[in-house]
Amino acid sequence: MSITLTAQTSRIDRPDRFNSLDSLEQVLDSGKLSIFEKSDLLLELSRIYRMSGDSAKSRTYAVEALKLALKNGLKNMEAAAYTTLGGHYLVNDMHYVAHVNFKKAEKLFLQTNDRKWLSAVYQSFMVLFRNIEDYENTEYYAEKVLEMAIERGDLKTEVLALFFLGWARYYDNTGQDALNYYRDLYYKSVQINHNYTAYIALSSGMIYVQQNSPREALQYLHWVREYCETSQVIILPEIYAFLAEAYTMLHQVDSAEYYIQKALNLSNLDNESKLTLLRSQSLIASSKNDYLNAMESYKKYHQLSDSIAKARKSIEISRLKNWYELEQKDIENELLQQEKQKQQKLLLLMSVGLLIIISLLVVSIIFYRKSSKQNSELNKMHSLKDKIFSIVSHDLRSPINSLANTLKLANSLTINTENKTRILKNVSANVDNAYALIDNLLLWSKNQIKEIRPVSENFNIQSEIKLIVNDLVIFADEKCITIENNTQKHSMYNDKDMFRVIMRNLITNAIKYSHSNGKITIKSEISDNNLIISVKDTGIGITQAIQDTLFKLSETKSALGTNNETGTGLGLVLCSEFAKKIRGNIWFDSKEGEGSTFFLSVNE
Repeated sequence: MSITLTAQTSRIDRPDRFNSLDSLEQVLDSGKLSIFEKSDLLLELSRIYRMSGDSAKSRTYAVEALKLALKNGLKNMEAAAYTTLGGHYLVNDMHYVAHVNFKKAEKLFLQTNDRKWLSAVYQSFMVLFRNIEDYENTEYYAEKVLEMAIERGDLKTEVLALFFLGWARYYDNTGQDALNYYRDLYYKSVQINHNYTAYIALSSGMIYVQQNSPREALQYLHWVREYCETSQVIILPEIYAFLAEAYTMLHQVDSAEYYIQKALNLSNLDNESKLTLLRSQSLIASSKNDYLNAMESYKKYHQLSDSIAKARKSIEISRLKNWYELEQKDIENELLQQEKQKQQKLLLLMSVGLLIIISLLVVSIIFYRKSSKQNSELNKMHSLKDKIFSIVSHDLRSPINSLANTLKLANSLTINTENKTRILKNVSANVDNAYALIDNLLLWSKNQIKEIRPVSENFNIQSEIKLIVNDLVIFADEKCITIENNTQKHSMYNDKDMFRVIMRNLITNAIKYSHSNGKITIKSEISDNNLIISVKDTGIGITQAIQDTLFKLSETKSALGTNNETGTGLGLVLCSEFAKKIRGNIWFDSKEGEGSTFFLSVNE
């Protein structure tokens, strides 16, 4: 059966409200409506213009209603606008966009538990999936509509749901079960004067024709014809086409040719009806022994049939392609939203970390103030406090502010692939910088307040450095920097965590201050019973002014990296303190413009 339907209306049943458009628009422009009255009127105008064929105005009024609902925070009004907007897209065969709008409406109506409007949304889904010949989903939503109609005692909606349920279950099935179903449904719809009775009668007539029962078919087909002609609604070409075929099967040539001509005179004659007419013309010509015209009609029939099949296949491929592309876009947007949420959680985590650090420092200052015998230590803590607060207020606040601003910018942009890559790269860099600083601050403050004691264990330095390099290689790759781990499989009995903190800071600094396409070399050797590990880079080197302040928290300074990476110098201070704890020493050799080499020696 080839019947095309649209959401919340049909091609047979057309309301006679188009003459009231001017008066409705005058009411809208009067400015005397409440928000609810204005919303209802906007949606009504959208539906009327949709049914009258003015797609642009239909969408304009629906969008205006949606904006009004969003502005005033009215969920039901918003959902009704999405439903109407989905109907607009459905009429224009934009099935995926219609589906998206119906889904939004469904979600909102479920929240407000508005069963009446929810039923209308499910009816829209039912029509959508019927039009794209998705039998499974049509049946699913038809059953939902049927259940809700029975629940409300709504006989008209019940018949509507049964009609779509029958289509889903009996499409391409012209057997007795389908015939009994539509015949019973026809009598039920006639009793309640349902506006889909004509469709149901047409379906019954078509099935009778396909079952080679033309006399029984005529009862239903003539009922539809008389209804359409007396009601002055649009005549479906299928009606005349199947009347012609029924009379052809009865060998009543004059009647068949009469309805063939009436069908051909219609301006809305579709290809499926043309097929039926060509089949009838071929049989009529054959009955008149006009075999030449019979063959010509038969040839045209098969050509058109092939053309329809190809067109359907092309449309289906195009529809599936568009559906897939839009789904991929939705997935990308969802992933981007998840990434934003992840960065916001990181931002919150860093803020909490900042508060913890400040609290620890305040507690440490109070503790030292209570001891009159430790005035010198108190002065030292004051100095360290000022330095830490300076680091926190400048170096930590800067990446957090940058991260917050980047996320705000992302929310205000229409994200394309290029913008998304740039924004996520910026966010990632800020998160990494802030995370590294918080990590060093936490370790240093913990060491100051409650001295960390090393816990020794056996480990292989080559394996540990390999793990650290694997963690940092993503940052090196961004600057096309090569890292060579030429260390030997030396075994060390010491605190592995402190060793990892030292090496991670040294390698991170080497990446930060190396030029693009640079090289970092990590080596190890035994000298005088000492294990010496070196990290050499080909970067910008260290100026003399900064060399004199390294490893001193109260005086430390830090230059910008080659990609303007910020730093505090706290990492090297931490390296120096941890080196002493693991019975080691740390020093460096650097020349400005030629690179630096940092050394860590540990007694075997």
